[in-house]
Amino acid sequence: MDDTQNAPVYKETFTKFSSGYGRVVFNSSYRRFLERERPQTAGLAYSYRYNRSRVSLDYNYLKSIKNSYNRDANNRVYFDEKLIAYKYRSIEHLTKLNFDYDGEKVDYFLQLNYQQQTGDNYSVIDQGQNYQQNIQVIGFNSAILQQENNKMLWQARFSASYLDSDYTDLLGFTKKEISALKLRGEFGKDIWTNSKNKINFAVSAEAYIPVQENLITTQVTSNTSFTDRVIKPDHAFDSTSKLRAGAEINYTLKLSNQKSLRFFLNYKNLSALSDEYQKYAPELRISSSHFTNFGLRLFY
Repeated sequence: MDDTQNAPVYKETFTKFSSGYGRVVFNSSYRRFLERERPQTAGLAYSYRYNRSRVSLDYNYLKSIKNSYNRDANNRVYFDEKLIAYKYRSIEHLTKLNFDYDGEKVDYFLQLNYQQQTGDNYSVIDQGQNYQQNIQVIGFNSAILQQENNKMLWQARFSASYLDSDYTDLLGFTKKEISALKLRGEFGKDIWTNSKNKINFAVSAEAYIPVQENLITTQVTSNTSFTDRVIKPDHAFDSTSKLRAGAEINYTLKLSNQKSLRFFLNYKNLSALSDEYQKYAPELRISSSHFTNFGLRLFY
């Protein structure tokens, strides 16, 4: 937390490998970091179509290694193998089973998916590793769309997913486990439309419900500030039931056959549904977070 104390002589604050927690790297030169990521992907897909229905099965494999480059002796930062300070490796398997129905007035979409992801980091400077994660997600997505004469009368979406994850951080001497259920619903419709103008409105809500959680920390120094200020509040947030609600309105103006202009305004609110966070951070008093965004987009 204090880079001036991050030296071996200060045994209370010095860290073994990278200064950080999880994937986050703390360094006084973080503004001068460069990162390069080179993903490797492969996939297989099969699709079968009958009249207006289509069934497809997809599998995707993704492996990536992200390199973080430090500054050289002259305080310059650039892409050079000798300047690689940290590496982060991620491996992901994603399988999807989809069903689509393209009706004359109503379209349906159903999906089952399974995702498995592993990740770990490595400090090149110190020849050591301090972080590992394992994530598994089982999900269900659905959507229904009713349209007429290329006009969206309304659309509705619903999704549910179950997350099972564990994280091991040797720097923070932490073992963290979270299992949670996510439920999301969305509804939108075109309020007004003609040949050149369209106004669309949408509302959404997403619930995050922890099913099981566990946090194990091993205190190895008398200084507990890192555990109290970083590790426990982080887990307190993840182990608390939350509701995220939002609304959005869009006005689209067609400029030509290839171009259109869109004005948008959206609002989101994130609120805690319980006080479970006080188990790990009793001093916290979490209130709602509000987010508003508006702007202009050009499509061409």
